[in-house]
Amino acid sequence: MDIIIIGAGVIGASLAFEAANLGTSVTVLNAGERVSGTSGTSFAWVNAHGKTPRDYQRLNDAGIDTHQELQARFPHHRWLHLTGSAEYRHPHDAPALAAKAQQLTAWGYPTHWLDKETLLAREPALARDAVPTTPVLWCEREGWLNTRLYIETLLDGVIDGGGSVATTTPVASIIRQGNRFTGVILASGRALYADRVVNCCGRWADCPLFQPDLAPPLSSTAGLLVRVPSAAAPVRHVLITPTFDIRPDGPDQGAPYP
Repeated sequence: MDIIIIGAGVIGASLAFEAANLGTSVTVLNAGERVSGTSGTSFAWVNAHGKTPRDYQRLNDAGIDTHQELQARFPHHRWLHLTGSAEYRHPHDAPALAAKAQQLTAWGYPTHWLDKETLLAREPALARDAVPTTPVLWCEREGWLNTRLYIETLLDGVIDGGGSVATTTPVASIIRQGNRFTGVILASGRALYADRVVNCCGRWADCPLFQPDLAPPLSSTAGLLVRVPSAAAPVRHVLITPTFDIRPDGPDQGAPYP
């Protein structure tokens, strides 16, 4: 089987890698450079935290296990950092956090409470006055993903397996034969044919190119991601705070807590 995957973010790279390992002939097309879309600007929090309904939480929890299984196949490319996550809130929001913790516990998701001093021992760079005295929810299974290293490693694996990865190669239209999607026409005018065409364009998966049959319904939200150099006092874990969320970054960040 031949498949064309449009989009080389986390989803596209993952699908391409697994398909190539099953013996499928894979062509990955990306309009921009590698890791140039949403996956390159994602907070990339690996978690099953605050996910509802239960089926969605179960899916995210299983995803953590799958991340670990895939990481174990690449011991020399450490993109997964399950160092744990901590969430704290202002006193007036503490009951809502307690309700979340109660729900996670009922679902069998491992959590426990930390006090302020324990969190500060794990995150000595935090300003003491910035951390309230309310309990801190600790989720030990969680962490973050170095999306660049993840995507680069999997796409290189696709190429090593005989597949093709083309960047800066936008698609102009989809070729359709009856009820089947059998190829694409590139912006250059070149046509590529396959048994399947897969839309992995993330934020742009509902763009006119895929209307009406290949476009899932999306409701996009805006976010702001800021990278701050902080070699002298990096944080060690994912921190969900009342004002912003923060995590380490880079291949050697995210040391386990003491």
